[in-house]
Amino acid sequence: GGMKAGDTVLIIGASGGCGLAAVQLAKGLGASEIVGVCSRRNHDLVLKAGATRCVDYTDPNAFTAMVEKDRFDVIYDSATGADKQTNYWPEAAKMLRDKRSRHVSSSGTYWQWFKTIFGLSGKQKVIFMDLSKVAIDLE
Repeated sequence: GGMKAGDTVLIIGASGGCGLAAVQLAKGLGASEIVGVCSRRNHDLVLKAGATRCVDYTDPNAFTAMVEKDRFDVIYDSATGADKQTNYWPEAAKMLRDKRSRHVSSSGTYWQWFKTIFGLSGKQKVIFMDLSKVAIDLE
């Protein structure tokens, strides 16, 4: 179930450290489309990192249009849980292309963590990233 060359990828929180790394990894793994969700002021940064287009999360019309129209094979979310009001899980569930598609979040609410730990989250998972081992994993 991981990302394959040719997949379409949505990265929510694309201008943060984890989001930029996800953009670069998706590009390196051969994603056919990489959409970054970030504020307008960070679009150039995310596009230079490898995104094919960006959506401004502060523009409700642009974000709603994406939710209604676009479908993705992989959704990586580093923004949910950043504060009590930030939760992209409902929108992400609508944008999953098919039963192979996955939504992975590196943060989340307590309820989302609980659902993941006890196998109740379906295609949406919260992950714990141990970044201390990244250099070893890439060797």
